[in-house]
Amino acid sequence: MGLPEEMPSCDFRQAPRGALLCFLLAALLLQVAVGLKCYSYTGSFTGTFSLGPVPTVECGPAQNVCGEGLIRLSIGGPRTATVIHKGCYMAETQDLSSSSQGVNLRSYTHSRLCNQSLCNNRYQNSSHIPAFPTEPPSNASTSLLCYTCIGTTLENCSPSHAEQSHCYHDSARCFNGTFTATIGHFVVPIYVRSCQDLSCASVGMSFSWLQLQLQGSSCCAQPLCNGALEPVTTASTPTMAPATNAGPWPQPRPWLPLPALLVLLVLGALGLWG
Repeated sequence: MGLPEEMPSCDFRQAPRGALLCFLLAALLLQVAVGLKCYSYTGSFTGTFSLGPVPTVECGPAQNVCGEGLIRLSIGGPRTATVIHKGCYMAETQDLSSSSQGVNLRSYTHSRLCNQSLCNNRYQNSSHIPAFPTEPPSNASTSLLCYTCIGTTLENCSPSHAEQSHCYHDSARCFNGTFTATIGHFVVPIYVRSCQDLSCASVGMSFSWLQLQLQGSSCCAQPLCNGALEPVTTASTPTMAPATNAGPWPQPRPWLPLPALLVLLVLGALGLWG
């Protein structure tokens, strides 16, 4: 079937202006075809949160997925710290989550890369984050008294802002540590004072484009001994082994803005006519 009579032909030799118009239309259609729209947000919270209205962005032609990453660290009940990042990226789609269910220090991480507009909308508030257990073991008894707090600044987890909590019999150590939560290039310190078990083991994970790593810590067994302003790394502090599949958050690939693309297409067309 031929072209309708009213549709312009894209013959370079007979209709230069029509050819130029076809190039412009093709570039515009290309821009529309790959114009994925995603939520764009970066932030950190303690306790429950609600993002409210979240800005959206038009992704570049090389960006094929909407990304959403979340890291949450908890010392029990509502005492949590959460890091969130959303944006446009170039990567394969995936949906990965991981959790650590310790007695005193728990973590949950989730990374999602999806290829539909505005699909990175799972975590607009705290409601979709799995709840951690809050009840102590039925046979636990209280013993040591320790400072307990969690925050994204050293000040809001200082001894003057911390609670004084009785630890359970199987958690006879006071813990003072600093973690880094990393999603792509967004890095947030998380300061923790809590009870810990006798081994003073701590959570840590590194997969996909999210990392939660322990930077420094100390453990002690005297009442309120975890009140130091800075955690001190000791020989007994476990180090977090990096995962083999760890890597940076997928970065946008370089792409030409639409005006530059149009200029190149026009110059190419003129070269054909020369």
